[in-house]
Amino acid sequence: MYRQNRNKKYLENLGQEENYCLTVDCYPGVDDEIFDLIKEIYKPDFVIKSEDVFYEKDELNKMMKPFLTENRVRGVIYYGKMDDFIDDIKLAQYQSLASHKGRVLIYGVGSSYIHKGDTLIYCDLARWKIQLRYRKCMPNFKQDNDDEDVLKKIKRGFFIEQK
Repeated sequence: MYRQNRNKKYLENLGQEENYCLTVDCYPGVDDEIFDLIKEIYKPDFVIKSEDVFYEKDELNKMMKPFLTENRVRGVIYYGKMDDFIDDIKLAQYQSLASHKGRVLIYGVGSSYIHKGDTLIYCDLARWKIQLRYRKCMPNFKQDNDDEDVLKKIKRGFFIEQK
């Protein structure tokens, strides 16, 4: 409880700053509950969600297809980088927006690619928790595959999204 109060107080103090950029980078699967909590305490003037700089879902699926074999469980590890899935044009636009005056909040998977911020927070989640969320119909990153076979979602997360 002490740590929660200390973190809340820290965010409240950041919210007092006139021009400040808070970047909250997240592991895939961290839900928007954290985002809502931070937004409520920090009270940003401007919010950027990092998922907007990534390619759209159809393009992501096309890029990931070679690594997602027909087998439900086995796949091929993707050895590239997360920024391979980021649209450079969108990234440049959002990097420009990140320099906005006031309190800026950049939130989500890969948000530190947009801007490191004056403060960078990383929200992590154990793989087991993510697997449980997939079982409860959580979709993969930027997908609408809520009802897809759980093992396929876990495979995509393990071999590509969460490496």
